Amino acid sequence: MAQRLVPQTPRILLVRESLALITFPFTLDLAAGGSRQLGPGQGIMLWQYQGGDWRIYAAQLSYTNAVQAQVIPQRRQ
Repeated sequence: MAQRLVPQTPRILLVRESLALITFPFTLDLAAGGSRQLGPGQGIMLWQYQGGDWRIYAAQLSYTNAVQAQVIPQRRQ
């Protein structure tokens, strides 16, 4: 299974010094089971600064137009 999530124009809100909320629209390119799905969505991530690094604490990704997602068969190589 191959997948690629491409975030676009993220908005970052620093909730406190060690906690950031990030929202962003995205496109998802997912290939699985001999087909490929392309579609837009919306993402929300909560990042926490801990031990000298920013880490994803929680995330939610959802399609905003799942009905308009395209399914394109892949060519076998």
